Amino acid sequence: MTKSTSFFRKFQFLPEQVERNLRNAQNDLKIAGRISLPSVRFTYSYTALIKGGIALLSCVQLKVRSVPGHQSMIIEHLAEVMGDRTIADQDFYGGGILMTDKDSREYLRFVERVLNEIELRIKQHLRCQ
Repeated sequence: MTKSTSFFRKFQFLPEQVERNLRNAQNDLKIAGRISLPSVRFTYSYTALIKGGIALLSCVQLKVRSVPGHQSMIIEHLAEVMGDRTIADQDFYGGGILMTDKDSREYLRFVERVLNEIELRIKQHLRCQ
C-alpha cells in the first residue's frame, strides 16, 4: 500500500492516543444518531467516518497531514485497508442536492458499520502489540 508522504507521515502513537481517536469518531456518530436535521446528521456521520479513518491510520503509526484533499485520502485508505470500495465510492456531497431524511439515515447506518469494523481492527491490532 503506497501512501503519499504529502498526506501522511510516520508518527509513534501510544495505544491510548489510538483509542482516544476512535472515541472521537464514536462520539460524532452518537451525536449524528441523535440529530433530527438530515443535513446535520449527514455532516456528523461524515466527520465520524473521517475520524474513524484517522484512528485506523494512527493504529498503524501514520499521522494525517492537514493539507487540501486529506479527507479523500483518508477515505481511500479506509477503502483499501478494509477491502470495501463502497467506502470510497460514496457520493459525499450529492452535487448540492438537499439531503433527505432517508438518505442521511442510510448514510448513518453505513458509517456505523464501517466504524464497528474499524473498532474491531484496532482492538485486534492493539492486542497483538
